[in-house]
This record gives sequence, C-alpha cells and structure tokens, in this order.
Amino acid sequence: MKTVIFSAAFVATICLAGIAAAVPIVDPILFNAITNTGGDEAPGLGTNFASNSQYQGIDDEEDAFGNNDGLVELSSFIHGEAGGADNGDQTLGNGEVVNFISWDTTSSVTIVGYQITVESDGFAPQGNRATQLIAFYVNNVLQDLFDNNGVTSTTDRIFSGGPITGSSFRVETTQQFNSNGNRILEINAIVPEPSSLSLLSVGLAALALVRKRK
Repeated sequence: MKTVIFSAAFVATICLAGIAAAVPIVDPILFNAITNTGGDEAPGLGTNFASNSQYQGIDDEEDAFGNNDGLVELSSFIHGEAGGADNGDQTLGNGEVVNFISWDTTSSVTIVGYQITVESDGFAPQGNRATQLIAFYVNNVLQDLFDNNGVTSTTDRIFSGGPITGSSFRVETTQQFNSNGNRILEINAIVPEPSSLSLLSVGLAALALVRKRK
C-alpha cells in the first residue's frame, strides 16, 4: 500500500478552508459578566467592564452582558446624555462623539464575529436612544464597522478576516441625537462550531511548522 504524505502547508490550507465553510454559532454566555448571579443570565468570562459615559452616571455596563438587575433599566445599558449626534457619514469620530463599552475576558477566546442588540424608545426608527454606527475591536484592532441606521435591531456580524483570538474587546457606537445616549440591550460572541476549533488548532500548528521550515 502506498503511503501518501501531505505537506504542512496543504494541511493548513485544508483546515482553514474547513473553518471558513463551518456554520458559526451565537454564544449567549461567553461575554457575560463573571459576576452574574441569581436572576441574571449564566456567568461568562467577561470582566473589567468600562464605558465613556453612563445614563445618570449610574448605569452599569454589565447590563448589556446578561445582568438583569440594572439600576436604570433591568437588562439594558444606556450611554450618558451629553454627546454629539452622528453626522451621517461612515467615519467614526468625524465631528461626533463616539461612545464605547470595553471589557476583557478572563482567558483568550476565539470568535468569528459578534451579535449586538440595540433599541430606540418605542422601537421607532431613528428615535430617541437610537444607535447609528457600530464598530467592534479585538485587542485594540478594528474588526468590523457598519451603519445601523438608527433602527431597533439584533444584528449578527461575521468578521471578513476569519476567526480571531483575543481577550480584550471594545464596541464603539454613535448616537442619533445630541441629548439622548444610545441604548444597548445585549452583546454576544459568535464562535466557530466546536469541530472548527479542532480544525483551527491543527491548521495553526501546521502554519507554525511551515514558518519554522522557512
């Protein structure tokens, strides 16, 4: 019987192609706050939550990560009132205030995208609390940017560059009006299906071998 030997580069290509073809899964727990208890969603790996502003100076960023006992609204986070409205172009911070929520995970995680739910008052398009631009960063590198157009929505976004591993995350947004901070209900991770994680490990090992040989 003839033995077939595949090169490391070939193995890496096949594994990474398999990942690209896999169906991603929304993980509603991964980013959740590690402090979630009681009536909250299950705790995840989220910690060190921060933002540039909070409604009335007291709202809690963890409310967008499975915490259901918020001080302002039970399960949503609202940015502070002061700020400049979105100016209508596709560039963040171009004469407008950029709101952000940042957080870490207690260990590095591999994600292929994210799911974000935003809501305006009364679900009105471009109403009070509406969100315009949304950007997502992993380890301080921009991975995705899109225009939500001020609508109430749950949007799944897949990174164009494929899976990325990190432990530091940040969502930046712009708001519809000067005097109304935008509302974020939930931020979830989108992860590779479990079999894809095995392929990713093999693929990365093969790529490392290719680089070593060079």
